[in-house]
Amino acid sequence: MAQLQLSPDDVNLRYLVCRLLQSVFQEFMPYAAVAPYGSSVNSYGVKGCDLDLNLTIDSRNLMYEFSTPDAEDEIVEKIDKKNLKDFDESETMDIDDNDDSVIMEIICKIIRQLVPGVKHVRGIPLARKPVVKFSHSQSGLLCDISINNRLALRNTELLAFYGKLNAVVRPLVFAIRQWAKIKQIAGNVGAGPKLTNYALTLLVITYLQMEEVKVLPSVKELQAANEDGDECIIDGWNCTFNCDVNNVASIAKENSLDNLLVGFYKFYATVDFSRNVICPRKGKIIPIEMFQTEAGEKEKEFKCGCLNVQDPLELSHNVAGNVNEKTVKRLAGEIKVAQVRCQSKRFSKSDGERKLWGLMLLVKEGTSDSLKAEVTGCLEVGFGNCTFSDSFKSRWDGNQNGAIVEWVHQVMLFYKTVLQDVLKFDCHVESLDGKEDMFDMNNQPTFEEVEVTSSNGSLKRHLEDDSSLPTKKLKMDGGEVHNENPQTSDTSLCSADVSFISSTDSHAIDMDVQSSTSSVISLPGEHLITYICKTKFPMWIGRRKHKRMLMKAPEYKSNVFALERAVTTKVVKEQELMGDVNFKSGSMSLQLHLRKVFEDGSCKLILKMEPVTEEIECKSFFHFFDNFFLKLLSEHTFQ
Repeated sequence: MAQLQLSPDDVNLRYLVCRLLQSVFQEFMPYAAVAPYGSSVNSYGVKGCDLDLNLTIDSRNLMYEFSTPDAEDEIVEKIDKKNLKDFDESETMDIDDNDDSVIMEIICKIIRQLVPGVKHVRGIPLARKPVVKFSHSQSGLLCDISINNRLALRNTELLAFYGKLNAVVRPLVFAIRQWAKIKQIAGNVGAGPKLTNYALTLLVITYLQMEEVKVLPSVKELQAANEDGDECIIDGWNCTFNCDVNNVASIAKENSLDNLLVGFYKFYATVDFSRNVICPRKGKIIPIEMFQTEAGEKEKEFKCGCLNVQDPLELSHNVAGNVNEKTVKRLAGEIKVAQVRCQSKRFSKSDGERKLWGLMLLVKEGTSDSLKAEVTGCLEVGFGNCTFSDSFKSRWDGNQNGAIVEWVHQVMLFYKTVLQDVLKFDCHVESLDGKEDMFDMNNQPTFEEVEVTSSNGSLKRHLEDDSSLPTKKLKMDGGEVHNENPQTSDTSLCSADVSFISSTDSHAIDMDVQSSTSSVISLPGEHLITYICKTKFPMWIGRRKHKRMLMKAPEYKSNVFALERAVTTKVVKEQELMGDVNFKSGSMSLQLHLRKVFEDGSCKLILKMEPVTEEIECKSFFHFFDNFFLKLLSEHTFQ
């Protein structure tokens, strides 16, 4: 674990970046201070973690344990004086009087034009705490800078203090984080449904605060130990606590790191995450009903979700509010698996023959599955799970194979509508059979424009297919398919001739554009088509705020496609205004493979998504697209 942690040199490098930024901002705001917070300085950081920064515009009253030292002369001299001379300072003079979006633009402009070695600067004004993201070439660090975020600074001091109180805290947090990362439970890339490392750390701290463990005091107990100290109020929240190790009574029970690791899994294996709130403020797990009854006026703004973890200082904030039901189920399942393994003989010390034991047993087993999930995203659409109109059922009542072929093509057009028309991707189809125009997304009509006719069992549309299809009686009730011919094998349900959109599996390998990471997932079924989609903007970021505003308009209340198109337009325009929002390679590219699978008596289509460029951003998009697409599909009726 020690090899994963930030070394003193790593921390010094991060402070050097802070001093560089601070020297630039002080050219316009003489009392500005840039300080690191989060994993970089709270003692839980690992090599390669992002550098979280806070810009305090007026730091004269700022008391922060990890403040950046004053900028030295040699740092100031690194500022590009030519750019400084040409810089329009009038835009920065009234920074205190501007709203968040304007301030974000100003900060982006200052960083982009005056800070040496930065690139890929982009503002995220719609984040819960507006932030500017950029990378620093010389240090190789990815940086996020927020403005006047003093709650984050105080939280950093709190977590760092807990790390000092007991020697077992930091290694236990490292162990749980590493386990969760390998199991794909925590460690979001961009905006995603996994636990953040901060939320996971609070789970560990709350466990250590429980009476049966009592390695750490609760925040409430730390406040009680600070009766004679100064009060600290930030944004209306009481952030007072005693952070002097010598003044806090020793309450820790004797416990080994091994026992605490086992106890963590045993404890949370019994917790119903959806019905309780994890509360490090009080050091308890509180039922939601009781939590809401006892909540103060500001605490009532706390939004309960699939997983509820209360911020120890900003009590209205659910730090796990981004986590979805799928992640919670996986978290609970992995915890129970870990609990069982902890009780096995293999978890005990190695007898010389076993290579894996203890923590290595927990993090190594199942790694291959995690790696598979890391490389690609997969999306399944089942024929039996779709909704069909009466005209669709009537049209194909005597031709089940025709219904399957028709459904396959309509799903393809549905993908086109979502990716190209709604999310504004530039899509290009790759095919080996010489009929690329058949699914050319630039020539095809949108899903709503398709007209379908049928005659004598033939599928007649703008596709060139004159082959007649075998006829078998088909009934569809609520999207379910029933074959009335008992002599016919169920496999015939998906046996329709769809050669006009078929190609061999080698097609994905022989394409001109290759994925930067080879897929390790082997999917069953028949490969139908492969295509590539590109975008210049991460249009999945910041959609929620625009959607809330637009859905009030009458023209969007009953048209979900029009609403989502409008949201994408708003998001892209906003990102364009923020300046440099392009991806590192200029655009994010995805390779998508569609396969048709017959399984358990029904037909389904599997869309496998692989990154071509911007692998990290692609992973973030996969998380978004999974829920986004299936939600749109659930509200659609195939005609």
